[in-house]
Amino acid sequence: MFKRNWRILLGSVLLSVGLHSFAATPTPKSPTININHANAAELTQLPGIGPNKAKAIIAYRKQHGDFKSVSELSHVKGIGPKILEKDKALLQIK
Repeated sequence: MFKRNWRILLGSVLLSVGLHSFAATPTPKSPTININHANAAELTQLPGIGPNKAKAIIAYRKQHGDFKSVSELSHVKGIGPKILEKDKALLQIK
């Protein structure tokens, strides 16, 4: 019985210390990327965007001009609703 209670107590202490440390750690604000000016290296920092999709975004931009909205990114081959939803908070057009 004592061993069981000791493990529970120790686990609770470790968990509370771990959660406190995690909560106290400041998180930097994620920078946004301007899709009308970003180069391939900057675009590949986005979740779900690799070198080929970055090239496709740049090619689309060169052919059609600046993006009018972030949602227009869905016109680029390989950029679907899941990627757009995941990245939209990280994107800007101005």
